[in-house]
Amino acid sequence: MDKKTKVKEQIINNSEISQGNGLNISYNKEDLKKHFPNLTSEIVQSKKQLSIDAVRTKEEHKEDPFETYKEDLRNPSVFDFIRRCESLKDALDIIEYLFKRKEIPEELYHLIKKSLSEEDGLNKLISKIGGYKEPGYYQNKYYKNI
Repeated sequence: MDKKTKVKEQIINNSEISQGNGLNISYNKEDLKKHFPNLTSEIVQSKKQLSIDAVRTKEEHKEDPFETYKEDLRNPSVFDFIRRCESLKDALDIIEYLFKRKEIPEELYHLIKKSLSEEDGLNKLISKIGGYKEPGYYQNKYYKNI
């Protein structure tokens, strides 16, 4: 048995575990300071904290991913159209058309237009939103999901 394993066993054997309001584990402070000085200082200082605002349960994941995919096929977003564009002109024509039909809000229209106006804007935007969709993208995705 190596030294690390012995230390772990020693700390576990000297700890107290209880389940009251959650899981509580009590350790010998000296053992912790000796073997885990950085961890001990972080725990004592409690400067590094992470708050959890929400938790997903299995019930929220009951949705069939294929149904979501079919919905994307029926109602593509502006980003789905842009991901198929080969030229800046195509992308600008698409957002103009969707904006005139009131299918995208003005705020999003201006945001996309600004992104496209930057140097190499179309390629940067396409890479940010998931990459270029090659011809046959939906057909390949459909057959993979059957």
